[in-house]
Amino acid sequence: MEGFLIIIIFLVIIVLISRAGEEAKKEADKRSYKAMIKSPEYIAQQEEKRKKELAYIKETLDKCRKNPDINIAIYNDEAWQVHMDRLNNHGRSMYSGEMYYKGQRGGIYTLSANGSRNYKY
Repeated sequence: MEGFLIIIIFLVIIVLISRAGEEAKKEADKRSYKAMIKSPEYIAQQEEKRKKELAYIKETLDKCRKNPDINIAIYNDEAWQVHMDRLNNHGRSMYSGEMYYKGQRGGIYTLSANGSRNYKY
C-alpha cells in the first residue's frame, strides 16, 4: 500500500511540474509576442502586407467595374459603390453570391427559383 501511495504522490508531482512549465512557456510566449509587435521590422512587414492587400482589392474592384457577372465578395463602402455603379450601367450585378437586377422603374431585385422578383430596395 505504501508503494502505491508513493507512486501517486510521484505522479502528482510530475503533473504539477509539467503544468508549471507550460505556464512559464505561455508567459514567455506572451512577452516575446509583445516585443515582436513593437519591433520596426514587424511593423514594416505588416505595413507592406496591408499595402499588397489594398492593391489586390483595388485591382479586383477595377475588374469588377467592367464585368457585372464577377462576384463582389469584398464588404466595404467602395465595393458597395462598385455594385451600385454596375447596377446603373449594366442593369445587373453579382454581389455576395447573389445576382441583383435593376428594374425599369429603378427598383432593385433578385430572382427566386421560380422566376418571381424579390425586391430589395
